[in-house]
Amino acid sequence: MADLAEITEDFRTDDENGSKHEDETESPRQNATKRKRTRSRRNSRGSQSDPQTGRVLEESQEEDEGGGRSAQPQADDQKQGMSSIEQEHQAKFYEDYRKVAQEFDKEFLKKYEEDLNTTLIFAGLFSAVTSAFIIQVATQLQPDPGDETAALLRIIIYKMDNTTFGNDVPTLPQWTGPPRTIVHVQAILFASLAASLFSAFLAMLGKQWLNRYESTDMRGSAIERSQSRQRKLDGINSWYFNYVMESLPLMLQAALLLLGCALSRYLWDIDITIASVVLGITSIGVILYVFIIIAGVATKSCPYQTPGSQFLLYLGRTLHSGIALAFRTTFRHTIEAIERSAHWYCEWGIPLRDT
Repeated sequence: MADLAEITEDFRTDDENGSKHEDETESPRQNATKRKRTRSRRNSRGSQSDPQTGRVLEESQEEDEGGGRSAQPQADDQKQGMSSIEQEHQAKFYEDYRKVAQEFDKEFLKKYEEDLNTTLIFAGLFSAVTSAFIIQVATQLQPDPGDETAALLRIIIYKMDNTTFGNDVPTLPQWTGPPRTIVHVQAILFASLAASLFSAFLAMLGKQWLNRYESTDMRGSAIERSQSRQRKLDGINSWYFNYVMESLPLMLQAALLLLGCALSRYLWDIDITIASVVLGITSIGVILYVFIIIAGVATKSCPYQTPGSQFLLYLGRTLHSGIALAFRTTFRHTIEAIERSAHWYCEWGIPLRDT
C-alpha cells in the first residue's frame, strides 16, 4: 500500500505540475508524448505491485488519454481561427482591389471609347470626301466618249467639204492609256481612302475588344472574378493594346496628308495658282504638326502630346538602349583582347626584330 500511495501521489503531483507548466510552454502533441512516456514508466513499476496499483494506473491512463483527446480540438480550433483570419484578410484585399479596379476601368474605358467614337466619325466623313475626289478623277482613267464623237463629226464634215480643214486631215484618236499624272493622283487618293477605311475597321474592332474587357465572362466568387479581370488586363498590356489604339489617329493623319498631296499634284497641271494655294496650306499643316511632335518629345509637360511624339519617345529609348548595349559589348571585347595580348607578351616575351 505504501508503494500504491507513493505512485499515486507522484503521478498526481507530476500531472498537476506538468499541466500547469506544459500548457503554457509546449504544444498538445508534446504533452501527449510525455504523458505516454510517464505512463510506460509507471506501468513497469506497477507491474511489481498489487492489483490495486494496476487499477490506479489504468485510471491515470484513462485521464491521460482524455487530456490528449481534449488537446486535439484545441489545435483544430486554433487552425480554424487562423483560417478565418486569413479569409478576412483575403476578403479585405479583394474588396480594395475591386474598388481600385473599378476606378481604373472607368477611366480606361471612357478614354478609349471617346477616342474610338471620334475616329469612327472622322473616318466616315473623310472617306466620303475622298471618294468624291476619286470619282471626279476616275473618269480620266478611260477614253472620253466625247472626244471620239467629236473626231467622228470632223471626219464627216471633211468628207462633205474637204476644204474646211485645209491640209489637216482629221483622224480617229488612238487611246494610249491615261496620263501618268492621273495615275499617280489616283494611286495617292486610293491609298488615302484605304488608310481611312482601315482605321475605321480597327476602331470598330477596338470597341468590340473593350466590350469584351468590360463584360463578365464567368460567374463565381469575387476572387474568381477579380482574377479573370486581372488576366484580361495582363493580356492588354502584353499584346500592346494601347499602341494599337494610338496608331488609329496616325493613320487618319497620314490619310489627310496623302489627300493634300494628291490634290496639289492634280491641280498643278490644271492651274498653278490654285495648286500653289492647296500646296501652301498642306505645307503649313505639316510644319505645324512636326513642331507639335518636337515640342512633345522635348518636354513631358508640353500639353501638345500626340501619338507621334509618344512613338518617337519609345523609338528613342529603344535606340538608346541598343546603342548603349552595343558600346558596352564592343568595349568589353576590346578590353578582353588587350588582356589576352598582355598575358601572351608577359608569358612568352616580346619577339625581337631581325636587324
